[in-house]
Amino acid sequence: NIPAKQVSGDYFDYLTREDGCIIFTLADVSGKGAASGLMMSRASSLFRIFARQNMSLSNIIIKLNHEICESTSSGMFITMVVGCFDPQKKQITLINAGHEPVVLIDSNKQLHSYPANFRPVGIMPIDDEEESIESTIIDADEGKIFIYTDGVTEGYINKNKEELGVEGVEKIIKENYQSSLKDIIDIIIQTLKQSDQDRRDDITCLGIKF
Repeated sequence: NIPAKQVSGDYFDYLTREDGCIIFTLADVSGKGAASGLMMSRASSLFRIFARQNMSLSNIIIKLNHEICESTSSGMFITMVVGCFDPQKKQITLINAGHEPVVLIDSNKQLHSYPANFRPVGIMPIDDEEESIESTIIDADEGKIFIYTDGVTEGYINKNKEELGVEGVEKIIKENYQSSLKDIIDIIIQTLKQSDQDRRDDITCLGIKF
């Protein structure tokens, strides 16, 4: 996580439940600076509280949406991915709430993209009819998953202000598949630092290895 200003509006976290499953999240508050940082601080605290209560991913999103809608200034919202990694089943369940697509590269170096399947958190209250949000289930015997904010795809890679883009991220992941998660993410970050341009947005990446 590299903030564009003194306070980051991006956030990532994970914790292990008693059953061995790992609950994780990566999120991005609209805007930058202190206001975004304060909103993210509240959202991150709420995520930990709800995740420790063994709530389903759907209920975590619904609860977060309710709290953010109740307390947030008009126009601010959060895009986020919330997921559960079961190391025994080698399975990931996730909900993508208005965020950048989640990228999986499997053992055959094939890329798979999982776009948003729900709206961003805090835009509007969830209707009573929306009692559950459908999750995406990913099965893989071996592979790596990458979740990142739009500060990565919209970051400049040269002095001409060319953006890295989704294709650029996926190219780095594919070309460096055999490297560790840290090394792949470091390559992405170094690519974004080459332009010598002012950073427009926070940069955050999260990797998961099956």
